[in-house]
Amino acid sequence: IGCGSGIFAIAAAMNGAAVTAIDPNEHALRMTRKNDELNDVSVQTRQGYFFAGLRRQFDVIIANLPQDIVPPDGLKRLTDEQQLAIAGGPYGDDAIRDLLSVALDHMHECSRLYVPVYTGARYAETERTIGENFRIIQQHTSTVECKDHVSENIDFYTDLIRDGTIDIFKRNGKWRARQFEYELQRK
Repeated sequence: IGCGSGIFAIAAAMNGAAVTAIDPNEHALRMTRKNDELNDVSVQTRQGYFFAGLRRQFDVIIANLPQDIVPPDGLKRLTDEQQLAIAGGPYGDDAIRDLLSVALDHMHECSRLYVPVYTGARYAETERTIGENFRIIQQHTSTVECKDHVSENIDFYTDLIRDGTIDIFKRNGKWRARQFEYELQRK
């Protein structure tokens, strides 16, 4: 879900999985189809949000959804395609929280859902939502560099840091955030 260039879909297909890659962005689906040809695998693509109308359960769900908070004036400068790719709503957590609200309908008792949670968005609320219906099976933490719009609008983000909405920090002259990669199962 949120297949982008198809990297996760293609890796899964190379390891024998039957894969459906979903994205609302037609450009992402074209890239996924091109990359599946280049890697000689078969990945089904489907345009839409989350499960794109599919009404079944999956063994493994990998979601890579936009979680950036983009200042309102910055949104005006982005194309619709760019907004789909990076803007996660006013607090950055709209897409992932919406996914978590529908994911259980597509999971059986052994399904695994993989999601990154980014501290450059309202991550604490997302983690509370996770805790309501999911068990965290595994967690990996990494540090990622924030996109350029953060340093270009740091006053906007400083207010979000101060009120505890986000947790970003400066290291070696670059703004960074933590990313938690979670493996989730139904409670």
